[in-house]
This record gives sequence, C-alpha cells and structure tokens, in this order.
Amino acid sequence: MASLSILRFAGVAALRYPNATGEQCKRTTIPPMNTTPPTAEEFRRILREEIEKISSIEQRAFLDSIIIEPYQTRLSWEYGNEEEFIAWVFADLRERDVVAQYCLGGHGSRGSPWGINFRSAKHFGQDCGWYRGLKELIEDWGVSD
Repeated sequence: MASLSILRFAGVAALRYPNATGEQCKRTTIPPMNTTPPTAEEFRRILREEIEKISSIEQRAFLDSIIIEPYQTRLSWEYGNEEEFIAWVFADLRERDVVAQYCLGGHGSRGSPWGINFRSAKHFGQDCGWYRGLKELIEDWGVSD
C-alpha cells in the first residue's frame, strides 16, 4: 500500500497521495490553524454578532429560548491524535441532552466552528454536526425562516 505524505510550505500543509498511476496527487490543503479559544467576553461578542445576522423572527425567538450562560468544556479531536480543544457550550437544545457548542479546534479549524453535540460528549463527532454559522446550525435543527 502506498503511503501518504504531508508537505509543508509557506505555513500550509498539503496532503499528497499516489494516484492509480503512481503519480503524486494533491488531495487537500489545510490552512494553518488558530485554535486558541476566545475569552468569555470575546465569545459573547461572537455569539451576539452571529445572532444579529439572523433576520427570521422564528429563528431569533428559538435562540432566545435556548441560549444559556456560556461555559467551557473540552473536546478531543478523534480524527487526529486525540488533541484536546476548548469549546464553548452556549445553548441547551432541550432534547436528548443535546447542546450547541462553538470551537475553533477540530471541525472549527476547518471552517465549521458551530456544532451540535451531546452535553456529555468528549469528542467532536461527525462533521455533519458542525456548521459555518449559527443560522445553519439552527436550520439543521429544524427551525426554518
């Protein structure tokens, strides 16, 4: 079996793998990650700005009903080397012990920092539960415009 290699240049990692003819093909580009969690004040500002982007009265009312006092938790990145990242828990979705989280590590480092996860989760879970914005998260939860 051919091996994968990661090439680093200009602060960017590119995963390379051999194709059917043995040539090296570029698979994906991974930008440098800034996974430092925001402070409580910074996170509240980020959350407020995301909420302000939402114009739907129904979606805003839903958010008003689920927002809780934000607190931090740790999540391990199961698709890497079990690296731990700080996530902010900010909403209780009041169903099956599910919460909404924000994290710059894990899926967040790949552009999807807003996630749906179990309150007791120790890992990020699948990428289909992480979103680019808060609006996409609540729409996937079933709250439409």
